[in-house]
Amino acid sequence: MSLRDAQSVDTLNDLGAGVQRTEVNQRPAAVSKNAEFRSCTVAMKLDDVSRVDVSVPRTEEDDACEIAEVIAGLVEPHLPEIP
Repeated sequence: MSLRDAQSVDTLNDLGAGVQRTEVNQRPAAVSKNAEFRSCTVAMKLDDVSRVDVSVPRTEEDDACEIAEVIAGLVEPHLPEIP
């Protein structure tokens, strides 16, 4: 997990499979999957210029995005409210 204090959800890098806009517990988020390396990042909005990233590296059998989304769902209730 990492904090990006100068990068918004809108600036999440495309890791090769596009960036999908979504929500985590009603918080704006974005998901970027790297199909080649089977990794995934879920970025959750903190405010207009910052975000929290949950990244899951290569997995052998499981879908990294499914794992990242579950972790993001557990982390999100502990984040500050969006101003």
